[in-house]
Amino acid sequence: MELDEYKNIVRERYMALTDEEKTIAESMSDSPVGVVLGKLFGPEMGDTLMDDSAPIDETTVAIPTDMTRDMPSEMPTETVV
Repeated sequence: MELDEYKNIVRERYMALTDEEKTIAESMSDSPVGVVLGKLFGPEMGDTLMDDSAPIDETTVAIPTDMTRDMPSEMPTETVV
């Protein structure tokens, strides 16, 4: 897989996020976790999400699935003593 192809995949995943998830991702950039991720992925990947004008190959757009359908309606809880 070429870098440009991977960038398109990441961009498509970002675009599939809810507005709330996008806000969380954007606010993370100034956090310690965001700084470390920025160092790991470098400016090559950081620019990927900031460049909304970059073309997306419509033939490779991932269709988001409803990941919540397989989740239990109530999460089990544990009591820690």
